[in-house]
Amino acid sequence: MTYVLKNPKSKVATPIILNYYFDGKRFKLSTGESVHPDDWNERKQRPRATVFGYASMVKLLDRLEVKIKEVHLEMKANMVYVTPDILRSELHRSMGRPVGKKENL
Repeated sequence: MTYVLKNPKSKVATPIILNYYFDGKRFKLSTGESVHPDDWNERKQRPRATVFGYASMVKLLDRLEVKIKEVHLEMKANMVYVTPDILRSELHRSMGRPVGKKENL
């Protein structure tokens, strides 16, 4: 699982995108969070926690990573064929979000 910036050369805050690879497929999701590229730690794939306000964003990204893995493993345990669209629907459902409409988490 990786986090990348949508536009790493931006002069203003840019969305953080999550990429999760499984079974030769890519699941791509906008996290709903944005950060200025100067405040992004490329190696850790997280905002610099020392910048005011970003410590809670780091925790949110960590929890999102755990939640996606949890939903994916639960689906596999229930012998559900997992595709990126099905994973997205199950993730939204598990978080109490509407299904069928593109939405940031």
